[in-house]
Amino acid sequence: MVGKLNRAMQRNPLLTEAMTRAYVFADASAASEVDQVEKLIDSMFARAMANGEPTEDQYHIARVISDVWLSNLLAWLTRRASATDVSKRLDLAVRLLIGDQDSA
Repeated sequence: MVGKLNRAMQRNPLLTEAMTRAYVFADASAASEVDQVEKLIDSMFARAMANGEPTEDQYHIARVISDVWLSNLLAWLTRRASATDVSKRLDLAVRLLIGDQDSA
């Protein structure tokens, strides 16, 4: 799933940048929308790990993966990391958090 997200962001970097900027630089008036986006992303990662309904631990792991993904997305958009670097970092984070499973 992480690889799929990376490929999608690379296909349309201008859209990726616009959406990321809107998310990262949203002020307090958009807190509800930002929270909704975070929950959606966490849920995507948690469901990719789960066989059925994700556990609380899987949601916690998903939150960490989401944070790593966003951090690396910003690094890629600001040209501080290549797409390859981002993929390697995310693969490492997933491997450290959940092992060598192919599900996330």
